[in-house]
Amino acid sequence: MGRIKKNVRPRAHQMGLRTKINTVDKFQGMERNIVIVSTVRSDKAVSGTGVKDNKAAGFADSPERLNVALSRARRLLIVVGNKKFFSTIRDKQGNYLYRNAIREIESKGKVIEYTDLING
Repeated sequence: MGRIKKNVRPRAHQMGLRTKINTVDKFQGMERNIVIVSTVRSDKAVSGTGVKDNKAAGFADSPERLNVALSRARRLLIVVGNKKFFSTIRDKQGNYLYRNAIREIESKGKVIEYTDLING
């Protein structure tokens, strides 16, 4: 989050935009016109020995926390994350936690793949 604050806040300020950058827990009970959620989880992890598979869902094991993150936007919600990884996360009963949310975003929103961004 420090890198986001360091890079985004000065640029937003130059454009006359006020920003609030914080963790999901700090946004409990708040709403904003535009919310950008970074899920910061992937199926790959970088370590000192290279890239390895990552199975740890971290905060994503708690759908309540992601629900808070996804329900704070009044006008525009942007979610940055690894769709493939999140579509594999299951609860203790084996139910997929995020597949319905991903389908809803795909049907009512717009999904932009990373490769489309880097390839122009």
